[in-house]
Amino acid sequence: MADDAGGTLKPGELLNNTYVIEALIGSGGTGEVYRARNRVSGREVAIKILRREFAGNEQFVDLMRREASVLHEVMDDAVVRYHDLLESDAHGGFVFLVMEFIRGESLATRMSRAPVDAPTLLRIARRMARGLAAAHAKLAFHRDLSPDNIILRDGDPDQAIVIDFGIAKDMSADARTVVGAGFAGKYQYAAPEQMDGTVDGRSDLYAMGMTLLAAFRGRTPEVGRTYLEVLKTKSVKPDIGDLPASLGALVSRLVEPDPAGRFQSAAEVAAFLDGTPPIADRTRVLGMRPTTPPTAATPPPATMPVRRRGRMIALIAVLVFLAAGTGAWLLVGRGADPLVAVAPQPLPVAPPTIPAPPPPLPVADPFRMRIARGADGAITADGHAPSVAAAAGLRGALAGLAGTPVGGDIAAAQGMPGPGWMGGIEGIARALVPLTGAWSVDVTGPTATVAGEAPDAAIRDRVLDDLRRAAAAGGLTLTERIALAEPPLAMATLAEVLGPLQTCGPLAVDGGGASGDATLPTGAPVTLRGSVARADDTPRIEGALRALVGKRALSLELGVVNPTVCRVIALLPPVPAPEIALVFGYGDRQGEAPEGLYRRGENPVIDLILPGAMEGFVNVFYVDGEGQVFHFMPHHASQSHAIEALAQDHPTGQRIRLTYPVAEASVTRLGFRIVEPFGVKLVVAVVTPRPIFEGVRPRSESIDAFLPEYRTAIAAQADEARVAWRYLVTGP
Repeated sequence: MADDAGGTLKPGELLNNTYVIEALIGSGGTGEVYRARNRVSGREVAIKILRREFAGNEQFVDLMRREASVLHEVMDDAVVRYHDLLESDAHGGFVFLVMEFIRGESLATRMSRAPVDAPTLLRIARRMARGLAAAHAKLAFHRDLSPDNIILRDGDPDQAIVIDFGIAKDMSADARTVVGAGFAGKYQYAAPEQMDGTVDGRSDLYAMGMTLLAAFRGRTPEVGRTYLEVLKTKSVKPDIGDLPASLGALVSRLVEPDPAGRFQSAAEVAAFLDGTPPIADRTRVLGMRPTTPPTAATPPPATMPVRRRGRMIALIAVLVFLAAGTGAWLLVGRGADPLVAVAPQPLPVAPPTIPAPPPPLPVADPFRMRIARGADGAITADGHAPSVAAAAGLRGALAGLAGTPVGGDIAAAQGMPGPGWMGGIEGIARALVPLTGAWSVDVTGPTATVAGEAPDAAIRDRVLDDLRRAAAAGGLTLTERIALAEPPLAMATLAEVLGPLQTCGPLAVDGGGASGDATLPTGAPVTLRGSVARADDTPRIEGALRALVGKRALSLELGVVNPTVCRVIALLPPVPAPEIALVFGYGDRQGEAPEGLYRRGENPVIDLILPGAMEGFVNVFYVDGEGQVFHFMPHHASQSHAIEALAQDHPTGQRIRLTYPVAEASVTRLGFRIVEPFGVKLVVAVVTPRPIFEGVRPRSESIDAFLPEYRTAIAAQADEARVAWRYLVTGP
């Protein structure tokens, strides 16, 4: 239910006899957003309300009013549509906004999975520019533009929508800032002038540029941890050297620290993206020039055939009325005599339309190119070429090397360092083909850097010779970083080294699935997972493995647990059984405990999830850090532990509750809160066809008494037992 999830409204609740609440879909510092449905029209809408604790604060209520009044008139499908602002008497009374409901994902969600490529971002940028232009036309500035506030309807970049103008600033004649003066927004994306509360449409354009930059890199910009660090970062232009040419040209003009150096309007950004000059510049670009009209002394045509004068008279009459204060002869009828004479002034003649010359290519300084082959063999190319034809030629050549189409963005530009530059780059790419796996070529001006790995010394020497010839032919200075690939690493060798280093159960390499004659491929990273008994075990293990893995990436994911837990871990399988799971939740709220972490006073609620067809018996015990074992199931007050007697239906199979909310706890239902001492504890669930113990263990016992009994009992059913275990970490 929504209340359990922290929301004010419940699913099924009816607002103002019109809107049926369906789900809580978002919650921020001051507001909540719900998906709802108009029960009359059936239309899905979004309902935005203030949190209960802010409902009595006039400043926040005023925010809602201003948001509705400022943006109700912004009507563009690139901006979320605001329908109405209403009041409700429910829950003590509140105001709420009714807005368009958009199905899709945010740009933040898209970039959290992987960086977004340049062509997709340019499509999104067109929509952002269009939406901002519509809002700015109503003098409403967003002030909080970021990837969170760009929604891709149905996941389509061509349907990107700007949302959440909740701190927008209305600049109309009687406006006030929605949330007061001063800074509003996110430091990572906000324009430098916003730090002191100054804002206009160009501030949104800066945030647009930072949003595109973050999405391309797949991470939030780093601006510092303190206010002074933020100010210093914002005072200089971000480095955009890794952006492809087309996206870089846009972002470069968006993220200038000085507003005067940016695009001056969202409409100007849209025109740039469409390749269309602003309206004020069209006459100049097309070569149109005003012409000097003929003087009054210019004689009329010498003759005019009578049969055409009727049509000509009508044309002249229309032109007379269209002329701004310019006189002409007005003739009526078929005769040649003037009926009315006004001051004679021949009409100006429009010059012939001259096709506009193609615009000059932009200047790229420096001229760059990056070509990279991934481990899958696919090639991408990003950078500059002296013409569209040259770009296409390089793409074709690279596609021939890869056997698949080439990704990336090559933009035509001026500034190529020398006539052999493109040919030299193509030759370098050809020379790198024999390398193993991924390789790259980075060229800036006349300097080229290549990186990759050769499978053996002979191939490396041949590649280096070919590289040097190609670089010399293209007039390029070459930096070579061609290494010899690491040989495959035998898992048996790793296991032999790791054996004496294990202090808290087995240590698994890449999940522990490889053994015997299996090897880690050339270049594959080495990831070690498991537990250790002491903090100084980790550097000791790293030192022993470093010489063995060579240049491979080495990652140690080792948890430090107490000696009591380590004694139990040593008797458990190295990897928990995948078909059963321990789920950690809370007694006073919905949701799962992240990483199994609980704080002082919290109430762990633990469930065991089993497959629907699983039968047998369940033993679950808890190991603390003080040498004690507590039996969750069975125990003296609740001795049943057969799955069929305890399990309840669950969406993925069966559920058995092990510990309960404190409010529901009893002698038979265990419930507890977190108290000192804090540290790493362990919950173990064992499912067997038959009970593993004769009789019922005491509710708690020492680890010294329990472990010998457990070792003997589990041995009899070791091949059939399914064991799941999970750390429970406690802290203040």
